[in-house]
Amino acid sequence: MVDMIRILLVMVLAAVSLSAQTPFWIDPARVLVVYNGNWPDEDGNGIGESEQLALEYQAKRGVPAANLLSVGCSTNQYYYYQLAGWSAFWNEVRTPIVQRLQALGETNIFTILFCRGVPYRVSLPSGNGGGVSLDHLMMTPHALGTAATPSVSNAPGLVWTSPYFDLAPGLGTGLPHFTHAYWFQGTRFYLVSRLDGDSHDRALDLIEGALYGDRYVSPDPGYYQGRLYVDTRYSTYPNPASLPWPLQHVGYGGADSDMARVVPLLEPIGFDVWWENTTGSYEIGEVNAMYRNGQPAQFAPDALFYYGWYNYITYRDVWSWLPGSAACDLNSNSIAGLRTGSTSFGKGALDRGLTCGVGVIGEPYLAYHPWPETFISYLMRGHAFAEAAAASDRAQKFRTLFIGDPLYCPMQVGKIADLDTVAPPAPDVSSVSVNGTDATFRVALNTLGREPDLVTVGGGFGAAPALVNALDHGAHYRVARTITLDNLTPGTYYRANLIVRDPVGNTTPLPELQWFQDPAGTLAAAVQPSDPAPAAAQPVTLEFAMRIPGGLASLTSLAMNVTFGGAAFDLIPLLPLVPTTPHLSMNGETISLEVHVPTGLSAGTWTFALDVSTATTTQSASTVVTVP
Repeated sequence: MVDMIRILLVMVLAAVSLSAQTPFWIDPARVLVVYNGNWPDEDGNGIGESEQLALEYQAKRGVPAANLLSVGCSTNQYYYYQLAGWSAFWNEVRTPIVQRLQALGETNIFTILFCRGVPYRVSLPSGNGGGVSLDHLMMTPHALGTAATPSVSNAPGLVWTSPYFDLAPGLGTGLPHFTHAYWFQGTRFYLVSRLDGDSHDRALDLIEGALYGDRYVSPDPGYYQGRLYVDTRYSTYPNPASLPWPLQHVGYGGADSDMARVVPLLEPIGFDVWWENTTGSYEIGEVNAMYRNGQPAQFAPDALFYYGWYNYITYRDVWSWLPGSAACDLNSNSIAGLRTGSTSFGKGALDRGLTCGVGVIGEPYLAYHPWPETFISYLMRGHAFAEAAAASDRAQKFRTLFIGDPLYCPMQVGKIADLDTVAPPAPDVSSVSVNGTDATFRVALNTLGREPDLVTVGGGFGAAPALVNALDHGAHYRVARTITLDNLTPGTYYRANLIVRDPVGNTTPLPELQWFQDPAGTLAAAVQPSDPAPAAAQPVTLEFAMRIPGGLASLTSLAMNVTFGGAAFDLIPLLPLVPTTPHLSMNGETISLEVHVPTGLSAGTWTFALDVSTATTTQSASTVVTVP
């Protein structure tokens, strides 16, 4: 009997342990993270940015150290070029990945995640397939030909079909979560994804946005959510549930109808659906576009999910993407130009806050572009991003890119969503540059070990003490950003009181910013009034500011004087008698004192002066206040 109790106890404990395990489709131990070990150190911290991104993903998601792989790319471009480039890709990327997969156990890894710095395109001669996606190739690393002879899809001729693709999301049971039950030409098949963009900071946002969505997104009332946008173009579809389906994207009308047919399948989930369904080929953001509810479709606020088409070489800056957002726009260059100046819908959306996106880097032809309705449908049914992206993609070894955290699973079955009630962490703020009429600062959050967060930055700034200018928060949530305050006056002393705000409105103030609008490293002085011509009895504030290289310890003399009616007075002994507010910059070199005169000044002309000296130089400043 005792042995039976022990056996039952072991079984119960094993069941509890199993239930506590991470579901295999979002298990970080099944992700191989690949970075370019030759990518430069962009911020001077001694680590190349591609490796740094991999390490940050590892820290945020808990990826085992053995699952990080450095590859030595011979190019810092976004592509390998021609057949020589194919050989370089084979030796520098494909072979090290295959070797690591074999070392880890090929079936133990489900997803290969590429970090910014690894090229995403292989530009072959047209006879060999033209421009293809490096990531797409690596879904089938054992079916690519040889180091000398590529085996890739070449439309409009031969395009291979993916084994993990669903023609009709919503019919039947659909695809289960990915396992290695799926093979391609008798070889292992893998999921892929990429963290990339026009900057390291933007790639970081993809991770943080996914973590934020994982934790907070829910269609239930009162939780963090946004809108689901759809854009079709060939009919208003008054009764989409009755449409024949699937038409398998045969012809433009067939693709449009398939997208429309999925709308009534998604509406019961609970997100607010905004469907631009006008005829005439209008897209969201165009003047004549209208939503099904009769509202103009010139803007798309609170965008959390989007599928539709056809924004070729176009991104209309009318979208406000929320952290956790996902999108796919079907067009011929839908996600091209990630690290170039070219325009595509996907690049424009990712640059402005989209968390994950699916698209192509070159002409796919209609049938071989990822199917937008399938992508969003699989996210909604609880698949992770890498699974949903793959399920939407008919082609193989072709031109598709999946940008985002592969483990992002906003609609995980059984998820218990949380409410974001915590203010963002106090950000790190540093001065980037002060040049001419502009001042640029970097604002960065550190969320490691705490709740995920992304923020906007806004508040007031101006020539102290009057902070009369406003910095609008805007609509792009970031982990880190640079803010530029412009139209400033050279030689003037400025202060800024800014705050960061997260997607649900929680706020945290920044440390006060103070600076002189001129080159740093020199002694500077300024005296600035709240109003140079106040009325009698109007309260007045004087700001006495100085920049002392080396801080207060370098100061050898200080004088503050006022002249009125022909008489001069030393202000320093009078300061205890009037309200004053000191300010000290983050580096300790810029110091100011606000002197408040709550009852105002007597009629006449007042001259306020400041003289500061170090061992090597002296600076003086003054201002005149005239009271009628």
